[in-house]
Amino acid sequence: MERSLFLFYLFTCKNIHPSMFQMPGVVKVPLGGTATLQCNVESIMATCSQILWNKVHPRTRELKTAQAVKTEQREKNLCTGVIQNATVGDSGIYYCIALSSIILYIGNGSKVIVTEPNTKPTITLYTPDENQGSSMALQCLVFGVVPDETRVFWVVGQTTQTGWTESGWTDNTESASEFTWSYLTLSSDIWMDDVQIECIIELGGKNFSKSLKRGCSNNKCTWILYLGSGSALLIISWVVIGTISLNKGKRRKTQMCKKLTG
Repeated sequence: MERSLFLFYLFTCKNIHPSMFQMPGVVKVPLGGTATLQCNVESIMATCSQILWNKVHPRTRELKTAQAVKTEQREKNLCTGVIQNATVGDSGIYYCIALSSIILYIGNGSKVIVTEPNTKPTITLYTPDENQGSSMALQCLVFGVVPDETRVFWVVGQTTQTGWTESGWTDNTESASEFTWSYLTLSSDIWMDDVQIECIIELGGKNFSKSLKRGCSNNKCTWILYLGSGSALLIISWVVIGTISLNKGKRRKTQMCKKLTG
């Protein structure tokens, strides 16, 4: 009942003061680890029993009571919020909220990022339709990593380009996965130059990439190489056979001349 009243005040009370200092601003914790948040209540003369933790869902942006956070008082005037056995679903922005003297106080927020160790991104490249006109649109989708921990950029030939990058969700359910989407536009002239194009993901000091090259998709280039090699061998065979035949003809002609003159 008290929690329901707290949320009621949160959305209806006009006297909201962001005067509680909350730290740290960003908390990175591995999967299964413990995230620790702190809220300083000294300026509002409140106790930790008055603190309620709320979380903004990263997809829906809804503010809800964070059941995963347990409040402890380890130091004077500091209320500690603890998230144990953190899951990917615990990622989000957390606010400490307190009601004191009919005034609602809210902290400045702490962003919690739960990461999975040794994760490798899944990269999907979408090649453009060559009938698009003067420009070609390339798309790179990255799954399996936290967008805030990921940097996506492109390398076209020897040039690095950033493109346009944003994040999204696979669907509207609670089990939805977040992904990163990068978009790059190239001129048709560059695309027709047959340069190598790479979508590169920088994650935890490591780079992962996927590349494409115009005209060498699927097995076309392999077959072209095989056919080219076969044609080259055939031409070389013809030259060798022709040379041998010509040399034999010259030797026969020389022998005949010797007989006639001898």
